[in-house]
Amino acid sequence: MTDMIHFDDGVRALVETAIRVIGPDAFEEARVFRDAFGRLGYCTKRPLNEELATELQVALADALGDWAYDEGTPVGPDSFAFDRLWEAPSRWELIDRQTEGAEPIYVDLADRRIVGQDWVVVPERATDATPRRLVFWSVKGGGGRTTALSVLAASLAAESRNVLVIDADLEAPGLGSMLLEKHLVPKFGLLDYLAESGLVAWEDADFDACVATSELTHKVGSLGLVDVVPAIGTATLAAPENMIAKLSRAFLEKPSEDGDPITVRRQLRTFVDRMAQRRQYDAVLIDARAGLSEFSASTLLGLGASVMVFGVDQPQTFQDLSFLFAHLSRLEQDATEEAEDWRRQIHFVESKSDKGRDGSDFRSSLHEMLARTFYEADEEGAGFTFSLTDEDAPHMAARIHFDPSYTKFDPIADVSVLKSDVYRAAYSEFLDRAKVILLGRKES
Repeated sequence: MTDMIHFDDGVRALVETAIRVIGPDAFEEARVFRDAFGRLGYCTKRPLNEELATELQVALADALGDWAYDEGTPVGPDSFAFDRLWEAPSRWELIDRQTEGAEPIYVDLADRRIVGQDWVVVPERATDATPRRLVFWSVKGGGGRTTALSVLAASLAAESRNVLVIDADLEAPGLGSMLLEKHLVPKFGLLDYLAESGLVAWEDADFDACVATSELTHKVGSLGLVDVVPAIGTATLAAPENMIAKLSRAFLEKPSEDGDPITVRRQLRTFVDRMAQRRQYDAVLIDARAGLSEFSASTLLGLGASVMVFGVDQPQTFQDLSFLFAHLSRLEQDATEEAEDWRRQIHFVESKSDKGRDGSDFRSSLHEMLARTFYEADEEGAGFTFSLTDEDAPHMAARIHFDPSYTKFDPIADVSVLKSDVYRAAYSEFLDRAKVILLGRKES
């Protein structure tokens, strides 16, 4: 056996081994698969003769050691596991081969998981159907995304528009307590639905018990409604000892009658779809959990929504965002005339921006990161690739200026923070961008 290899070395070692044993066309009709524990195998549509299959199995065991899939590989069309592995969601990997003179090679990787399966499914595209949806997400907390969501909701209500806001930050809920006074908090929240989904068939009354209308925007003279679905309701507040127990069940796939599990992504989509049809809304705003958890995948990729990614101008912001966008770049981008490339649903916001600067530093760092991980390397400028100065590029982030008035955002205690003449100085650029996404126009 060769020297010990680690997780990041495994796919390359398998590819090199398969090509050495089978030949340069080893991956023309084949893919790599990785099981839930990280072990790697070879799945091919072209049957290998017994001698070649045995040779490959022995070679993979020697090259991969403990990382070799030990339940039968290569997997061919006659294997009971073939259909499951061949039809599984996959992403492409560019393997920079270590063999002297060998060209890099693209291979498909089916990444089988116990958790995080939603990360390997192609994002659902935003559609022109109303109401449009906008997800607020950041790789780290403290970037002001929840405050920005609240300001946008207030601005839309000031234009007599009806807005539904949903707190999908189950692990650190806050949107409900920001926008709903205590006597208005409903009985249930999103957490209750996800904890009970698959076991209890919710009725209309249960969904109605998840939402309440904020009074705050009315207090500043707005005519539009802001309906709020909190992460937790009074049922959980009255029995706080059950919160973590509910949370552990909210992130589980649930059984279904047809035998296929109901993914977390599908459960969340069902809930959002149902709540969005309660009345005629002009927009649905969803506050997502910060970070790269499995539930982040459900909110970012599974709701048919545009996404606003918030970040501050710090090196760790771009480092941590690179993990997400390097992964997303490996997913399919099969845009058609009927469906725009899902990558164009992603937008960026620089929060806590210095008013004395023009935002070029943030945009430059963002462009550098995206060019390395997400944009296509195309010297002719075709495809999903953008120059630093391209005004239509995702890295041309909208800015939210730092304003000490919003450092401790508590509109229940001080409703003036929801007044246009107070928030416009800091939030006007962000509001313009958000309204173009939702309504196709800038703020009036």
